[in-house]
Amino acid sequence: MSRSYKIIIASLVVIILALLVYAIWFRNSGTPVTPPEQTPVTGMLPLPVENTTSTEVLSPGTGGATNAVEQKFVKLSDKPVFDYWVNTGTLEAYYLTADGVVYLAKEADDTEVSSQPLTALNSLEPNSKGDRALVAFGNPRSLQWGVFDAVDKIWRPLPSGIITATWGAKDNEIIAITGTSGDARTLGTYDVSKTPPAFKAILQDFRLGDVRLTLVPPTSLYITELPSPSYQSRAWLFDTKTLAVNTLQRGGNDLVLRMSQDRTKTFLGSASQFQIFTGLMLTSIFPTPFKTVPQKCASLGSTIACFVPQNAESVPQDSDLIDAYLTNKTYFNDALYLMNTAADSMQQISVSDLNNSKPVDAKNPRITGNYLYFINKLDNGLYRLTTGQ
Repeated sequence: MSRSYKIIIASLVVIILALLVYAIWFRNSGTPVTPPEQTPVTGMLPLPVENTTSTEVLSPGTGGATNAVEQKFVKLSDKPVFDYWVNTGTLEAYYLTADGVVYLAKEADDTEVSSQPLTALNSLEPNSKGDRALVAFGNPRSLQWGVFDAVDKIWRPLPSGIITATWGAKDNEIIAITGTSGDARTLGTYDVSKTPPAFKAILQDFRLGDVRLTLVPPTSLYITELPSPSYQSRAWLFDTKTLAVNTLQRGGNDLVLRMSQDRTKTFLGSASQFQIFTGLMLTSIFPTPFKTVPQKCASLGSTIACFVPQNAESVPQDSDLIDAYLTNKTYFNDALYLMNTAADSMQQISVSDLNNSKPVDAKNPRITGNYLYFINKLDNGLYRLTTGQ
């Protein structure tokens, strides 16, 4: 073997030995990975940390014992959502697109339930069971109304002439104001189990039209003027049986009233304030350390959930929080406040952290079972968060 070949072979051996030594050194000198710190939580409401994770939840009365709760934050809808409802018995979530198509939302592909188109959707209100939805659509000056039955998967049209409506105390009952702009208006009920729906008057010559109705069963009806930044709206409590009327001394510009799903709490907001009340006359105040819009809050049982804008300073100077929200003058990045009135606890959750650092501007949250549903105004998607209650 020539001397040059011996030199080449020797060089290769040295290189191979050097690579082996480097590999062994690199493997043993890597920097250890430190798990991210988790914020300790108290009460029954866990603080989610990642999109899907397990969080320890302190259970009151167990001496600090913990329960593992799976946290999931998922987008359910494939299509942009106008509004939605959840069947409280089956936990099936349905949503309505802007053109009136009804879908059953799933973590996999959504299922089209009804393809009947509707134009110019105005409002949607589910009944207490979540198996039917009361929908207004068409010309705002002459709205059309219908009920979608999620069990039979069909639309049931309501008579013309309804100005505004809400679900009544009975399963098949709707409370409505009927009439036209030139006629005396009537407050009454429709029995939607009959064909056509049977109307029964409660009060003739009803003088209010541009209002929103909200019933606290069996007979307490909140009547709230539509919000405006230019004048003070008023709100009344009307008894549908005795016809007694009480004026609620809570008027204000951009007055908005939203009831909890179980009708035990009232979220009241205006240009200058936000408050949570218990009691029909709005006399008992539940303290809150934040200001938000009633349409960003939900409550069921001892749980209160409110999405709170973290960039409220972006509201134009000629507007206020509610006006900016209703007219889309700005969009918000919300944090979620979860309160447990039984455990006297409150937690703040960074929702954008759960949403891959994307902001969330929530509206119309609803609590069903262990889930909190809401629409993100930034992409009109329907989302679901496991609360771990």
